[in-house]
Amino acid sequence: MRVVWSFFAAFVLAVAGVALCRKWVVARGWVAKPRKDRWHTVSTALHGGLGFFPAFLAVSLAVYFLHLRERGWSLSLDWGVDAVGLTGTLFLGSALMFLTGLLDDIFHFSPAQKLLGQITAVSGFVFAGGTPPFTGFFLLDVMITYVWFIGIVNAVNLIDNMDGVCSLVVAVAALVLGWIYTQIDIPSAVLGRAWCSALSGAALGFWVFNRPPAKIFMGDSGSLFLGFTLAALSLPSPINGYFGESLRGVPPPSSVFFGFCLSLSVLAVPIMDTALVTVTRLMRGQSPAVGGRDHSSHRLVLAGLSEPQTMWVLGGMGLFCGALAVVMFHLTGTRLILFPLLYTALLLVAVYLGLLKVETGEQRVSYWLKSFIGLLVSRVPALKFCFDIALVALAYYAAYLLRFDFVASDKVTNGVMSSLPLAIVACLSLNVAFGIYGQRWMLISGADLLRHIAAGGAGVFATVTMITLINRFEKGHSRGAMVIFALLYLCGLVGSRLSFRFLNECFAKIKRMQPQAENTPVLVYGAGRMGRLLAAEISHLKKGKNVRVLGFVDDNPELCGQKLVDLPISSPEEWAGSILKEDGLEIWVSSDGIPDQKVIELKHMVGGRADCRRFSVQVESIGEKEEP
Repeated sequence: MRVVWSFFAAFVLAVAGVALCRKWVVARGWVAKPRKDRWHTVSTALHGGLGFFPAFLAVSLAVYFLHLRERGWSLSLDWGVDAVGLTGTLFLGSALMFLTGLLDDIFHFSPAQKLLGQITAVSGFVFAGGTPPFTGFFLLDVMITYVWFIGIVNAVNLIDNMDGVCSLVVAVAALVLGWIYTQIDIPSAVLGRAWCSALSGAALGFWVFNRPPAKIFMGDSGSLFLGFTLAALSLPSPINGYFGESLRGVPPPSSVFFGFCLSLSVLAVPIMDTALVTVTRLMRGQSPAVGGRDHSSHRLVLAGLSEPQTMWVLGGMGLFCGALAVVMFHLTGTRLILFPLLYTALLLVAVYLGLLKVETGEQRVSYWLKSFIGLLVSRVPALKFCFDIALVALAYYAAYLLRFDFVASDKVTNGVMSSLPLAIVACLSLNVAFGIYGQRWMLISGADLLRHIAAGGAGVFATVTMITLINRFEKGHSRGAMVIFALLYLCGLVGSRLSFRFLNECFAKIKRMQPQAENTPVLVYGAGRMGRLLAAEISHLKKGKNVRVLGFVDDNPELCGQKLVDLPISSPEEWAGSILKEDGLEIWVSSDGIPDQKVIELKHMVGGRADCRRFSVQVESIGEKEEP
């Protein structure tokens, strides 16, 4: 019950606080004016953190002191850590991050000055004993803790680049963490779940004013505080019993590793965005710390989504990643499969978004960096080769876990480890032999897929043959696992290659769902192979102009009523009765076999206002013409 009222109290206080804050800052002229390197196009109120940070702090402190009073002002843990002091540093760190962000909003600190404030805030948490035993070496564990906090703080700060995105993603992550905390039966987790609820409520209270079109921006005062609090609550630490792993009898550092899988899953969206921005900017010779319009949200808009759709897509991705974290929390044996599978999928999404052209500004790329990029990117097989190594390893290990119900004995584990190199060598050798590394995933065809399937099947067969000849399928190996490996590997091989086309289709479908009154409506005459090609490439043929393909016209009654690329196919008469109100209609003829008379008849059916065009593909010779 305390979790519920913490959420609603923080939400109500945040809504009221942000409303008052907005009036106050607008009256003083503290607004963000449009800039070339920023996304907003109208002047918007600043310092939104002043409105919702007090809401989180008031509710969290109330729960904190109420809980301590009930327990006699003590909160002991079994790990030899002063929980009162450790949990107290969370408030102090959040307040310091809020103050650092507010001063940065006013005085525009340098990145080094902001980093100093972040290090100071993290130092309190480390000093109070919040460093998890990642490796068992104290100094290395402390360094990892600092990297985690600074990385998440800046990841949340970077994702605050479009209306509503940051507040929604943080609210979803905090809700997921709160649910996980409710399943952990230790005293400090009772506080953790209330803090997660308060954080989510405060973020959603701000989101009410920040959703597109935003009426106020949170600024660094809001994003730095959100990032620090989220980093502290998501870190496997004594506060959450390393996400309950210690209660299950898993000793550190194994308990920290498994808990860390949950942390990385819950915060996968801001981590993916930060990695995408950092890598692409470094490849262009730009600083990751400078603002720009090349984040994942901006790239989704370039892919055809509207700003509200982009916000919901990123929020939905955060919810999906959080749901996987909940599954991994309850079904601990699935972590070694779901976690790498999740980040493999995010890697494919990030690469797809990274290929979209964005406004990058001035580029300064050194000769050596250009050479390195040319080696890895221009000669793409190197990257695909590395991806397939991870794919084979994941599919192979997952097959044995599925075969033995996620409980593999030492003999099975040893068998997997000894034969995994054979599987990697066999599968990748056959991939090279079949020449699949010369194919572009964005333009993969049916014939290319057949080659991939053949390479994958031959790779599995070669794996079984090598294991039989070298290890003679001794104890620890399983024929059933090999069948599962074949299915997983083929699905992964084909699915990864189709991922870019799948994303293209998803974005195209979402774009068709948008209100597009200003776009040119187009009917494609002819639902054959050329019609499919025309529908897919029509936006490029219009040279950047917005178009909206309504569907296909075809005289074949057997095709009418069906769909092609998720667009309806109807007869000329059926279309004539449904599009009379379409202004600026164009009819694009996809085949030379459709006579002009048929097109003119359709034009008259729709009121004679349609502009008709014929699509053709020509191959012309290039060279000097011979003089007569």
